[in-house]
Amino acid sequence: MTSINYALTSVVVPKNTPGVWGASGTVATCEASGFVMYFNFTEALYASFLCLYYVLVVRYGIREQSIAKRVEPVVHVLAIGYPVVFGSIALHKNLYNPGDVGVGWCFLNYFPMDCLRNDNVECERGQNYDGWAAAHNSFFFLLLWW
Repeated sequence: MTSINYALTSVVVPKNTPGVWGASGTVATCEASGFVMYFNFTEALYASFLCLYYVLVVRYGIREQSIAKRVEPVVHVLAIGYPVVFGSIALHKNLYNPGDVGVGWCFLNYFPMDCLRNDNVECERGQNYDGWAAAHNSFFFLLLWW
């Protein structure tokens, strides 16, 4: 799904979005694309937990049965639950908007794109982006630090 989403690039971006060539979508297609993009974090989380698995087995000699019973359920809840819960909250808060790159992928951002750089342009969507980005990134910093 993510690869198809990447291939669609600017097709899902709302029509007439400045600076995005080929923009022909709607706000709904952009939000759907951003929600799918959020599931890329599932891959990163599973890769991190795979490293944890090897540390537990090789370094600490923990048996696979113990890992399957105690660690694996937590891994699945975090790796699938995190994108579902936080992705849904971002959807509810209107945070999926076109990115400020020429390709036009939709992800967590303000809209219109110039509203942060230009005092004459008021932000229509994504007003809570700063707090959301801090909360979102802190989860990954804690995961990497752990």
